[in-house]
Amino acid sequence: MINLPETRSSIKVPELTPFGRVVILEDPFLKDPVTQWLAHLNLCSPLKGAEIWYQTFYKGTNLLGLKFNRNTLEQWLASACDAPIGGLIGPLIRMYEDEASFKSCGVLSENNGIISRKIAPIKPYMAIGYGVWLIGLMESIAKPGTQVTLTELEQKCGWITITGWNPMETVAVLNIIENKGILSVDRQMNPWIFKAKDLSENLWPRTYEDLL
Repeated sequence: MINLPETRSSIKVPELTPFGRVVILEDPFLKDPVTQWLAHLNLCSPLKGAEIWYQTFYKGTNLLGLKFNRNTLEQWLASACDAPIGGLIGPLIRMYEDEASFKSCGVLSENNGIISRKIAPIKPYMAIGYGVWLIGLMESIAKPGTQVTLTELEQKCGWITITGWNPMETVAVLNIIENKGILSVDRQMNPWIFKAKDLSENLWPRTYEDLL
């Protein structure tokens, strides 16, 4: 929800992203599931995400799946991050189990050493948020307004991997997003082509529209 300037300087002043600005106005305590899920997806991003989240929800997906042993995750993160075994996993899981943190989305939960991962919910109230998030990803890899294929967006941004959706779930999500009129999907082409109807910065204020 914040960006740091890329210019080299000893002093860096964080700047709110368009998503951050709408959260400050609509959900300043970060309690709504829409806020928490979109923030989670940003943490997992191969482009600008946080290392532990990127390794767990993107790079480690094939190894871990949706249910995995705590030891497997500890060993994976230790290897991927060149860190001691067990030194990274605690804060990651607690974040999603703590009422004061991201329990509303509850992406991870642990029971007797087995960790379960939830996929991003396929709900109409999430559609605008997902759509604007996808448009933002498109803008990060191509000039705004440029058409981007489903495959290219996955290869460069991992949007299907980090949400955890299977092919049928991906189609269902695209249907509810397209119904909001912010993103069109050309299904006549292979792979499918996405076209944004507006810039993401103009659309972020609509994120909580269906929660009113």
